[in-house]
Amino acid sequence: MSNYGAERLVFNPGALRRARERLGFTQIGLAKESGIGQPVISRHENFNSSATPSQIDLVKYCRVLEITPKDLMSPQSVVDDEKNGVDVLAEDENEVGQPE
Repeated sequence: MSNYGAERLVFNPGALRRARERLGFTQIGLAKESGIGQPVISRHENFNSSATPSQIDLVKYCRVLEITPKDLMSPQSVVDDEKNGVDVLAEDENEVGQPE
């Protein structure tokens, strides 16, 4: 089971990129559908950027990507792990069905 507990949720750039790719959008395609500029999307997907989407941009992403704002949030430690190249999703998948 994940050991992220009740950490505060923050925007996760990787979640945005995965949601975009899941639906087959390029950054340019998402820009056209959402009305958010491609350079802004690039900054939002970049772990080394301090850019966090505004509430308006979050709503636009969610509408186009068919997700909720919570889908773009993760505990800070998950975001930090992803930024450092840790495949958090693979770790969580390995735990599925494992006895506690």
